[in-house]
Amino acid sequence: MEVAREVFAQAGCVRTLRDGGDSTYSTRRTVPSRLTDLTIENPKRLESQTLRFALGLRVGTRLVEVSLRSRLLQLGQSGDYRALWLNPTGTDSTLRLRVAPVYDARQSIIVGPAYDNDLGGRL
Repeated sequence: MEVAREVFAQAGCVRTLRDGGDSTYSTRRTVPSRLTDLTIENPKRLESQTLRFALGLRVGTRLVEVSLRSRLLQLGQSGDYRALWLNPTGTDSTLRLRVAPVYDARQSIIVGPAYDNDLGGRL
């Protein structure tokens, strides 16, 4: 129990409060109010801009959790991404995101030569 209290106390987006004055603890989740930094781990500039637009996030603006959740669900249905790691850091009032997209596997066809003694060569 002590380890859990220490971990929650160090987390930037979970605040640990003492109830009443006794020794019991409860956690209250707080959502940061402002996005201070957004980095998308992708060498393709156009893809990064598209992902920023799809998430609806801009640095310096207020973070709307309901909107972000809705946009993430829409991206999940697109089939372009297998996962989208947000990697949040920050404090109770600010948030920094380092977005790491994991792309869905593209369909591919593999062609190769084969030789069979009975049928001969084929692709």
